[in-house]
Amino acid sequence: MVRLRIVTAGSTPAGFLASDNKTKDQPMDSLDEWRKRIDDLDLQLVRLLNERAHCAEEIGRIKLGLGLGAYSPEREEEVMRNITTNNPGPLSRQAIRRLFERIIDESRTVERVFMSEQQKSGGSERK
Repeated sequence: MVRLRIVTAGSTPAGFLASDNKTKDQPMDSLDEWRKRIDDLDLQLVRLLNERAHCAEEIGRIKLGLGLGAYSPEREEEVMRNITTNNPGPLSRQAIRRLFERIIDESRTVERVFMSEQQKSGGSERK
């Protein structure tokens, strides 16, 4: 019979359970398991970042229709306030801000490229 116990936060990767039947050769907190967890999280981040980029394209389409430019410093500061205020850590507010500065910069680039392509093609319809 395999007995499972719930492990407190910080002792194993999220979503993993420690089994009382594990041998010393297969600890639940092995380096490989933590790396696998990070790999999985990285793939989720890539998916979410690309989803965010698609949103930036749609926002670009709307801005074109309204005659607005891609850069909106007030909105970017609003995003920064939101993410730093709601950051539970362990990353510092400054670290989260630096990460989102890059994310916003890349999203703005996607938006600008999309808007430019739409203007060149003579419309705001998606290809």
